[in-house]
Amino acid sequence: MRTLQLFKDRENFEVIKTTDELLKLMKSKHPTGSFKYTAAMKCEIIIAQLQYRRDCLNRVLPPGSMCSGFKGTAEAKLRELLGNFKECIKDEV
Repeated sequence: MRTLQLFKDRENFEVIKTTDELLKLMKSKHPTGSFKYTAAMKCEIIIAQLQYRRDCLNRVLPPGSMCSGFKGTAEAKLRELLGNFKECIKDEV
């Protein structure tokens, strides 16, 4: 039942399928020219993508993939998460 609810909650969830798509989203800007997302917001985007794969696609992620216990700057966490995302989507078609 919990899995079904998670799936329904994410029916309109935009799944990012490639690293290029992810990087394009992260580099997007407002009409004013400023970036849309801070480093912390980018981390949340990647975490949401990993959670979707874990919860809805039943992917088994290595321990620490979502960097929940990470200590350091948001930029360092972002680099780590980006690497984990790349690893996760390697075998996706």
